[in-house]
Amino acid sequence: MPALTARAGTWSAAALACVVCGAFLVGLRPDAASLIAEPSFLIQAALLLTAACLAATISLTLSVPGSSRRRTQVAGAVAALCWTASLAAAFVPETPFQSGMGIGCVRNVLVLSILPGAILFQNLRRARPLQTEATGWVGAFGAASLACLATRFICRNDSAAHLLVWHYLPVTAISLLGIALGRILFTSKPR
Repeated sequence: MPALTARAGTWSAAALACVVCGAFLVGLRPDAASLIAEPSFLIQAALLLTAACLAATISLTLSVPGSSRRRTQVAGAVAALCWTASLAAAFVPETPFQSGMGIGCVRNVLVLSILPGAILFQNLRRARPLQTEATGWVGAFGAASLACLATRFICRNDSAAHLLVWHYLPVTAISLLGIALGRILFTSKPR
């Protein structure tokens, strides 16, 4: 398991660097520095980061034959709870209902998840996981969750409805796409 932990840690650091650089390239919101002082934002950020790192660890665990299913299931439940709790945390200091147009947010979540996802999927493909669809779903979920976190530093709309529709639903869509990618990428021979 130490090699697995090292691989997950390496991916987490590389993926976080990718989304941070991407957020700076897109342009941070003017009050991005003050977000770190808001408890509700800190809770959302910590939960999203935890969910993303757990998801990466789970996907890497799924690529190891004979790995503990029980541990993987528990970690998956914790990741899902963290992600759900981060969404619930957005509703705590709720501003008036306004979903607003968020096509740019969808684009940011999608674009910012590509490089972390590509890095993780390349590592997973070399491992040749047996549970291709689950590995693809969890891997895509991890990359998209990090991208969702980075998008919070870009987007100025803190409305829970906006976050649900334009930040969290794209994570779900990307995760579902991961199922198909896992089926395609992990069943063919690696190069």
